[in-house]
Amino acid sequence: MLEDLATNLSTTLAVASMLFFVAVYIVVTVGVFRTGTDVHDARAHMALDPDPSQLRAAGDAVRPQVR
Repeated sequence: MLEDLATNLSTTLAVASMLFFVAVYIVVTVGVFRTGTDVHDARAHMALDPDPSQLRAAGDAVRPQVR
């Protein structure tokens, strides 16, 4: 009797856990696809990176000072 209860409980918990993680995965996936690319671009930059709108053009690279 106790073995049956343990087996049924473990099966129920395993299925419930799997369904929970599938639901979380779906919610995160839908959230990612519903947000705009500008939000993802903003999150892709680290906090200490310079603002992309303030970057110089590739030809205007900063040159080291020669003394």
